[in-house]
Amino acid sequence: MSLAARYNTGNEPVVFTSWQRPVGPNDTGFLPPVRQEPSGTRAEKWIPRRKTSPQKIERLLPYDTLPGCYYDDETRISSPMNRRDFLSLCGLAAGSCIIPARLARGIRDTCVLGGQPYFINTPASESILYAVQNRFNEFTFRLGEQVSPPTWREYLEESQGIDPRDPEAVKVWQREQLCCEPGEEEEIAFDDQIDGWSLDQWLEWDYSLSDGPEAQAYRYLENLPLDDGKKTGGRPLGDLRFIEGDRPGSNFTYVEARDHATLACLQHRLNELGEGIRIEIQNEH
Repeated sequence: MSLAARYNTGNEPVVFTSWQRPVGPNDTGFLPPVRQEPSGTRAEKWIPRRKTSPQKIERLLPYDTLPGCYYDDETRISSPMNRRDFLSLCGLAAGSCIIPARLARGIRDTCVLGGQPYFINTPASESILYAVQNRFNEFTFRLGEQVSPPTWREYLEESQGIDPRDPEAVKVWQREQLCCEPGEEEEIAFDDQIDGWSLDQWLEWDYSLSDGPEAQAYRYLENLPLDDGKKTGGRPLGDLRFIEGDRPGSNFTYVEARDHATLACLQHRLNELGEGIRIEIQNEH
């Protein structure tokens, strides 16, 4: 169904198409105020705007939180607003940073309305912050390569604080951690990868909190001054969430971006800080 509006006088509908300003009966240079159609017909709501401001009509996408994007249940209008767009930081790294107006308009048109990524002035760098897109079209960040489980030697030294060259210390650790009875300790092949209970503990603690690529991305972003300290208001253009434990009993530590607009905002802030790192989108396997 095409988008149409009726003026307070006259019976002919005025149809809006891409980049056309409204013209029609009783044209005063402004869009008419809100008008409720008679019972049983489609109700259209319009916001007054100046005649010289172009109206861009786009297909409605599943995003309805931004002031400045007026819509009904089929179409949307993107229009400039006197507002400060910002990236919201949620979690332990709470705060926000302002996005310049021209860049914010490009992000709204390309990411919010078009559903496409939008990166400008991306550094030509080998340092990459991967944004892995899941089936809900949200993104989880990864930094660095996938980590393999350590050897017994590495695990005892780095995670448990045990010197593998001290046989008695290793036996005490086995009795305390693996519930071995005295005299029943097994010989450990220190150059083999860990397994069993120790592997489960490493995945739950070391990998989830610090060693995994998701945790590394968390620590990297957490230590940056992403919050610019400026005052904001309204609803954010982007939403970056810092999460420690995605469910009760979990230590999974990661940073999540809700959409393409958040990625664009974050890339802008990384450029401002001179980090020399680029965001690259990957699909979840």
